[in-house]
Amino acid sequence: MSSNSLPVMGSSRKTIPQRAQKVHYKPSSRRLVVRAFAKQIAFDQDSKAALQAGIDKLADVGSNYGVTIARAIELAYPMENVGAALIREVASKTNDSVADGPTTASVLAREFIRQGLLCVTSGANPVSLKRGIDKTIQGLIKELEKRARPINGREDKAIATVSFGNDELIGTMIVDAIDKVGPDGVLSIESSSSFETTVEVEEGMEVCGLYTSN
Repeated sequence: MSSNSLPVMGSSRKTIPQRAQKVHYKPSSRRLVVRAFAKQIAFDQDSKAALQAGIDKLADVGSNYGVTIARAIELAYPMENVGAALIREVASKTNDSVADGPTTASVLAREFIRQGLLCVTSGANPVSLKRGIDKTIQGLIKELEKRARPINGREDKAIATVSFGNDELIGTMIVDAIDKVGPDGVLSIESSSSFETTVEVEEGMEVCGLYTSN
């Protein structure tokens, strides 16, 4: 049976074609309107209080639940979110530079900012304050370099174990990888597509691709 015909009962079957119906579409009167939030501007104590509140919230989350979770948090209040962005940047740079210590860096950054805001509120010159902080940091770096000493294999394992959530298996694998490549070797950690954790040692240099030009 055809979808566009109707059967007629009788001695002989005939089909009567249906007339096509016209459908009229009316344009919709609805409109999509997108409005952006207005810019918020704060001065003096209001801006400092909101900035410090955002810093405290993210630093507390990083201290209690880990920096990985803290870096994924966005605060609803824009002024507070600016302070949270400062702590996220500190944690990310520390993790990228030394692969450890982002929580400590976040706590130190919070105290630096808190004390700095107090000094500025009391009438200190922000530029002079920044110069004093830079001089202090340079002095601390020199003192740490004087006190630094090489570590042995056992201490390597302890540091690697703590860095990977007190997982002794991962710590042992990292120490073994360091022993294989030597102190001048390059050690990189990549995500695996399987459930196993393995160590691969590449002798020499591996070239992934080449380009030629005429």
